[in-house]
Amino acid sequence: PILSSDEKKEIIGLIKAGPLPETTEKLAIALASQYGETIDEYKRKFTGVWIRDRLWMIKQYLEADELLVLNNLVKNYGEPQHPEFLAYISEVQSLREESPLTVDEIFAYTPKELIDFIKKWKPDNRLQIAPIEISHRGFAQAIASAFYQKPQSYKEVLKDFAELTSPYISTIFSFAQSRLKDGRSIPWEEMISLIEIVAEISKNTMSNEDNKKNINKRLSAVWFINDALQGTNHIPLDYLDAIENALIVFVYDTDPDEQKENPPEGYVGYKDPITLSINSVRPLALDSLFHLIILERRILSREPIQGKESRFNILKPVLEDKLDKSKEPSWAVHSIFGKCVSYLYFIDSEWVSNHIPYIFPETAELEKYF
Repeated sequence: PILSSDEKKEIIGLIKAGPLPETTEKLAIALASQYGETIDEYKRKFTGVWIRDRLWMIKQYLEADELLVLNNLVKNYGEPQHPEFLAYISEVQSLREESPLTVDEIFAYTPKELIDFIKKWKPDNRLQIAPIEISHRGFAQAIASAFYQKPQSYKEVLKDFAELTSPYISTIFSFAQSRLKDGRSIPWEEMISLIEIVAEISKNTMSNEDNKKNINKRLSAVWFINDALQGTNHIPLDYLDAIENALIVFVYDTDPDEQKENPPEGYVGYKDPITLSINSVRPLALDSLFHLIILERRILSREPIQGKESRFNILKPVLEDKLDKSKEPSWAVHSIFGKCVSYLYFIDSEWVSNHIPYIFPETAELEKYF
């Protein structure tokens, strides 16, 4: 013990005061019915257990009156199941991440007010004992739910959303992927705007340390694009130019860097560029460009547009840049050409034949990369 007597009293006083009342109220409303208790019963029990577990961890330093408080709590609620931890996952109950605001409460804020609230809000770490955790991720999920119910309401703050920490924008994109798979409607105008904003931020911070911190934002945007270019619930033709422009930014992204490209043995992606490619921005963007070319070709085969130049022809300089190993050293990126060579041959067999030496490896040792 290195705390002074006054410091010990202060800490014990904070513990005996219990968890934050407003947080206990939210937990009780959310969980009381699951345990067959009234809200007041749940609040009383949760507060008692919260205090018990913290006093238990320092019981050897408690005075007689403080030990009496602890003993009464143990009498009412038993000894802690896991006295060495303030948070744990049991066999039958896992921690759930929840939002500090319900969707209805989110709607009560103007978009600008909501952005300000998100920027200022911080989770209360004292809630780790609870069966649910009020977290940024839980908040992001509630915001994404609100966004998809009223997407047009948030048009004016899309850039603000994109500039928030990763969970918020990434969750909006991951919700969109789920909607694609379920065949639900996508607010394409807002999603395309969001993609353009993320691409623009990435372009402006390419050589910046912030770029490394925002990989998840770009990766989630490209994952969504990749899914949205496939299947029946795909991006409408009118938005393909905007998607192409964003992908051209992403295909020159800084991810993967040399360190990620060469993980230690035993790590995901070790001598496995295809696995690395689905978790890195540049190769996934290249794969998406190929899907973009294929999707447009499929659409135009049904609804031709007179005089429209092939998108493959437009993108040839970018593809040839990516084939040039002096400009693009990533094997994860080069593996995409091997993965998609049959599609490329179908689109332009002459181009593929002329670039065979660049598409396929020069030595047997490098075959695994294709």
